[in-house]
Amino acid sequence: MGRDGVSPEAHVDLGCLRDNVREYHEKAPVPIRAHIKGHRTVEIARLQMAAGACGIAVTRVSGTSAYLDAGIGDVVVAWPWRDPALLGRFAALATRCRLSFHVDAAETIPLLGEAAARHGVTLGVRVQADAPYPMAIARLAAATPGLTLDGVTGYEPAGATRAHAERLVELAEGIRRAGLPCPVVALGGTTAADVVVPGITELGAGAYALRDAGLAALGWCALGSVAISVADPDLLEGCGQPWHPEPYVRRGGRLLPTHVCPLILRVAALRTSTGERWTVLNGADGGQG
Repeated sequence: MGRDGVSPEAHVDLGCLRDNVREYHEKAPVPIRAHIKGHRTVEIARLQMAAGACGIAVTRVSGTSAYLDAGIGDVVVAWPWRDPALLGRFAALATRCRLSFHVDAAETIPLLGEAAARHGVTLGVRVQADAPYPMAIARLAAATPGLTLDGVTGYEPAGATRAHAERLVELAEGIRRAGLPCPVVALGGTTAADVVVPGITELGAGAYALRDAGLAALGWCALGSVAISVADPDLLEGCGQPWHPEPYVRRGGRLLPTHVCPLILRVAALRTSTGERWTVLNGADGGQG
């Protein structure tokens, strides 16, 4: 609740949003998996699916059912959870969709296997490239009843490079040489679209729809393409980036967030330029974005 007792909202330029989604999907060299952390709304997820997204990525159980209700049937849990109770809650959703998990530790595999057996489902495993002993995780996943080895995934917080993408492809090729399946090679990050190399099969991106001033500071997009803004600077506290520590940029009376994801966690809804109100699904069940 805001200081005036009103739930805070962010403003979204709907035309700009639609242009951003269309442009990104048209230019991407591989299918996009839309990470909902960049907006947390069913309405934007629908726009992304209509533009050709192969599915969505989530990190929280809370709110995920709303995306399934909207007809989205391919979901990746893009955080390496190890809590058995939380994994079980996710697994229960797999009766309604195809569900895969990012995994960065061998001890998670038996927990996922138990959750799959308990709910009578099959769960996918995507081995994180930065995990210790990724080959061991891949072998264990392939051998565990109720699990399938979907492939590998990699994300660089500082931004993916061509070398990072090539290492991800090399890991996938090593898994295949070991006689294991590795259909998915997923590179994460909105700016990673510029470093996709042969062998990458999927791109995970979240901020491309609304965008932010941090992406503009990198030269990745124009400041005028940022579709989200707020009036209250307090909502933008802590929204800086290492390369642009100021939390917002003022443009034409609008306050544009430097990092969109923290802002989304603080608002209850997105108010579009056409007057629609889109609920932001911000339920907390583990503390991660």
